Amino acid sequence: MATDSVSNQVPEDDGTVERAVRVARLMDLYGPLLTDRQRQFVQLHYEEDLSFGEIAREFEISRQAVHDAVKHAEQALEKYDAKLGLSPDQVAAAASRQSAEAPMAAPEAPKQPARVEGLGPCIATLEGAIDRLQRSGGVLYNVEGLKRELEEVATKLRSMDGQG
Repeated sequence: MATDSVSNQVPEDDGTVERAVRVARLMDLYGPLLTDRQRQFVQLHYEEDLSFGEIAREFEISRQAVHDAVKHAEQALEKYDAKLGLSPDQVAAAASRQSAEAPMAAPEAPKQPARVEGLGPCIATLEGAIDRLQRSGGVLYNVEGLKRELEEVATKLRSMDGQG
C-alpha cells in the first residue's frame, strides 16, 4: 500500500476522537511491535492525554523528539495494519472484497441424511431404555437387563458399520 494511503487512514487533527480511537485499536493489535519508547509516548499522549510538551519535560527531551516518535509510531501502526490486516476495518474490507470477487452461486440444497436399513429396531430399543430411565428417576433396578439391551444395540450397529 502506498505511503499516502497509509498516512490518510489516521485523521490528521491531533484532537479528534476518531483518531484517538483508531490509534487505541491499532495499539491493542500492534502495540507490542513498536519500540518501548514509541509505545510509551503513544500511551502517554493518547491514553493519559499529555501534550508533546508535557511528555518532553518529563523525559527531558525536545518536544520535536516526542512528536517525531509518536508520528513514526502511528505510521508504523498503519503500516502493520495494511500488511497484516487484523483491524476490524481491514477485516471488513477484505470480506467485502472477497464477496465482490466471488461468483454468485446458487445456494446448495440441504443434504438429506442417507437412510440406513435396520436402524429402526436399534432406535426403538434405545428410546425404550431412555424412557425406562426417565420413569425410574435415574434409579436402576435391573442394570444387567439394561446392559444386555445396550450391548445388543451396539452389536447391531457394529455389524451395520462393517466392524463386527
